Amino acid sequence: MVSRYVYKHPQLGPKYLSRLFSEMDITLSSDPRQMVDWLAKGRFQIALFLSSTDVASAQEKGLPVAHVFADQFREGAPIAPGPGAVSMTDQAPHPNAAILFVNWLLSKEGQIKWQEAQRLPSLRIDISKKGFYPFDIPNPGIKYINAGAEEYARITRSSIRKLISNAIAKARQ
Repeated sequence: MVSRYVYKHPQLGPKYLSRLFSEMDITLSSDPRQMVDWLAKGRFQIALFLSSTDVASAQEKGLPVAHVFADQFREGAPIAPGPGAVSMTDQAPHPNAAILFVNWLLSKEGQIKWQEAQRLPSLRIDISKKGFYPFDIPNPGIKYINAGAEEYARITRSSIRKLISNAIAKARQ
């Protein structure tokens, strides 16, 4: 999600990602736990595009890692529905039942139950966020971009990987 946000951001975009991966001395890994381990052991001072959950899990185990919160970036931050997205078929056998369920799900009671089940905070501001990781709770003073929107979903991982591969190849020339 974060790489798509950076890729799509008008002040960052593909040019920024290309420069990042061609001008920096970087090490890549497809294993986020390995990246957290390298960070915790001090092999690297920073790791990009890690899952907040992986970092939080490492912190809970006492590893010396920390989050960089969204309020530190002037560009804002991405936010997406993740497991909170709701989809309905366009020809449901009982469309009124689906509407009734979605109305309940979006109610205060429904969102409290959803938070309990997903262990993620709802975007409703009238329910408690106690017990959630601070980085998962949207801050009212931050500019968020809906990275779950279709325009972000259309950016494929392969296009970002290709851009990164080309940038790394350029750096090795």
